[in-house]
Amino acid sequence: MANLNLEITSPKGILFQGECFMTTIPSSEGEMGVMFGHESVVAVLKAGIITIYDDKQAIIKTIEINGGFAEVQNNKKLLVLVD
Repeated sequence: MANLNLEITSPKGILFQGECFMTTIPSSEGEMGVMFGHESVVAVLKAGIITIYDDKQAIIKTIEINGGFAEVQNNKKLLVLVD
């Protein structure tokens, strides 16, 4: 299965840029999992933790955020802008 291209950016710079199997983000509507092939969506993020997983469901990285926005682009890229 193809990997998701993920970029997480804050005002201080890029926090993560690369590929992952899946990531979970704390949207204002609840926890949202995003994988390659996810439909296009824009979501408002609330305070919480972004978790990035590899294809064996092992955690690559966790990032604590205070809020922001996320956009799935072309079913293969997740762009996250955080405070």
